[in-house]
Amino acid sequence: MGRIRWLDGLQGIAAIVVAFNHYFNGEIQAPFRSFWDDPPENNRLVFQLFPIRLIFAVYGMVPFFMVIAGYAMSAKFLRLSYTAGSEIFLFHHLQTAAIRKFLRIYLLVLALAVLSQLLYFCGLFNWNFPDNVLRGTKPWKSPREHVLYVARYLLDNMDIVIFQWNEGHNGQV
Repeated sequence: MGRIRWLDGLQGIAAIVVAFNHYFNGEIQAPFRSFWDDPPENNRLVFQLFPIRLIFAVYGMVPFFMVIAGYAMSAKFLRLSYTAGSEIFLFHHLQTAAIRKFLRIYLLVLALAVLSQLLYFCGLFNWNFPDNVLRGTKPWKSPREHVLYVARYLLDNMDIVIFQWNEGHNGQV
């Protein structure tokens, strides 16, 4: 039995909602607020009501995405454990799946973090970041600080070491 297509569809919808939020959250704010927020005159809009509000419910979509992903992965391994009949076979598939997932996700994060820091070092970002985000990194100054910033960011991202101040360039994450 292959992939569960309707779960893939739900994961896709959740991912689109999150991407939509990351793109528009700083520009338009009304859809991301609740119908019952204060002041009432700014928040009694039709698209803030259920079910239209689900399109903008990013804080619910990230856990939803993770739960669906966990269910899909565990369903696959449960099917393997019942059909294979061998714990070694199941352990091998679990091990290779974990390694593939790690490489697929964190190599991309590593590449994007290094690329964004390289672009910032070269002065190609024209955004003004708060000092608590930059932590001493400046364009064309001290490559060591930029390398340390990326290392701290990646360690914090994987929850190996938790730096409470490390917000990254995207304040939503």
